Parts: sequence; C-alpha cells; structure tokens
Amino acid sequence: MKAIINLILCLFYCTSWVYAQQSYLDQRGQKQIWGVLDIAHLEEPPFQDWFADNYHNFQPSLNEDFPLDALRDTKVTIFLGTWCGDSKYWVPRFLKLWDELGLDRKQLEMVGLHNDSEHYKQGPKGEELGLNIHRVPTFIFHQGGTEIGRMVESPLNSLETDIAQIGLGLPSKPRYRGASYLHEQFSMYLLDSLQEQSTAILRAIVKEVHTASELNTYGYVLKAAKQYEQALFVFQLNTRLFPHHPNVYDSLGEMYVTLEKYEKARNCYKEVLRLKPDDENALKVLQEIEGK
Repeated sequence: MKAIINLILCLFYCTSWVYAQQSYLDQRGQKQIWGVLDIAHLEEPPFQDWFADNYHNFQPSLNEDFPLDALRDTKVTIFLGTWCGDSKYWVPRFLKLWDELGLDRKQLEMVGLHNDSEHYKQGPKGEELGLNIHRVPTFIFHQGGTEIGRMVESPLNSLETDIAQIGLGLPSKPRYRGASYLHEQFSMYLLDSLQEQSTAILRAIVKEVHTASELNTYGYVLKAAKQYEQALFVFQLNTRLFPHHPNVYDSLGEMYVTLEKYEKARNCYKEVLRLKPDDENALKVLQEIEGK
C-alpha cells in the first residue's frame, strides 16, 4: 500500500513539474520558460550564456555588518522573464550574492512569466495573481508567509544595500510607486468610487510617475489578466498624465477596441494622428474600425 501511495505521489509531482516547466517559442522564435523553474534550467541552453556572464562577472561587496542571520529564515520568490534584459542582468547577480552569503538556494522560488500580449507577465497557474507583478524581475522577500520587502526591476541603491535593508526591516520603497499605489487602491475600493476620485488619484501619483511607460505597462498587465475596467481606468489616467504622448492614446484606443467601444477608439487613434501624423498603426486600426 505504501509503495502505491509513493507511486501516486511521484506521478503527481512529475506531472506538476512538467506542467510548471512549460517552454514556448516567442514571436522571434526564441525559447522561453513559462512557470516555476529550477535554477539549473538557467545554466542550460539557450540561457547559459547570459546567466554565466552575469553570474561570474559580478563580485559582491560585503562587509561584517551585513545582517546575514536575519535572512536565514527568509524566503524569496523571484518573478522573471527569460526574455527580459533586466532579468538576465539582475537574477544571476542576485544568485551570486545569495551564494556568496552562504544562504540556501532552497529558500528561493523562481517563476518565469510570459511575454506575449495574451498572457503578458502571467504564469501558467496564475502564480502572480494578487502580488502586483507588473515589472520583471520582481524579488519578493517574505517570512512566515508575510512580505517584508521587495525589489522591482532593479535595486534602488545597490543589490547589497537593498537586501541588507530588507534584512534589517528597513526596506526601500520599490520602483514604480505610481503603479503600486493604484494596485493598493484597486484592492481597497470599488472602481466606481475610484473613478469619482480620479482627480485626487492623479494628484497622488503625479510626482511618482515619471514616464508614460509605467502605467502603460501596468495597464497591459491588467488587460492580459482580463481586468478590463481597471485597465481602462489606468490607460485613461495615463492620457491625463501625458496628454502629448501619442502612445498613451494608442493604448487607450486598443483597450476601447477590446471593449468594442469603436467610436471612442476612433477618437483615440485620431488623437494619435494629430500628435504623430505618420503613425502607421493608427492609420491601419482606423481603417479596421471604419470596416466595423
């Protein structure tokens, strides 16, 4: 009986592992990993070149004051894209530092996210759900199931300093605070209430959002997760933050097309052409909208 149970458990874990280790070819025909992955997979083709270069070329700067003991019971979940330049750069460096500190790699869990529009920055089992993952890599440090700090995309200071601050219980605020603020608002308030307070929300984030790409990326993550109304709200805010940037109207227009609100989409793409008269995508989509 025990042997049968062990066989069933083995089959279960093997099946789960195969499912979690999905790979796919992206739009450029390059292999990428989607789902929970083992570090050893990054040391194999076609990933080993960038992994080895960034691992071996990094020499951490450590001192005796580093709060090593505080990290021994800390687990870190790393969301990355094997297609992402920042992931290729920072994940191997993080692992080198972790190894230099003598910490156990078993404390780390790594999840590869997708990069096509349909599954944009999602895992195959929804591993990212509820965790506000809109940039990769994202390193989430937790103890006893409670998040104690995170690094988003890249350190604010240095890798050594940011990790030490998390160990000391003094984490720096991660990058992309505007998107993080909106995530908090979505978790606390109904969308109708947020729409009524949109001007106040703009005032709250205007000094935090420095480029149009921050909310644009966040909006596409919400769109891929089929949180359409939240995505629409984010794209609308972005047009108010960056009214002279044609790409924000392009993204808002794309969202309206998804929602089949073609007249509003049409107005957005006309605005794109006002700001950038030779925009080929806007001309193409306008023709498609007229056809509908």
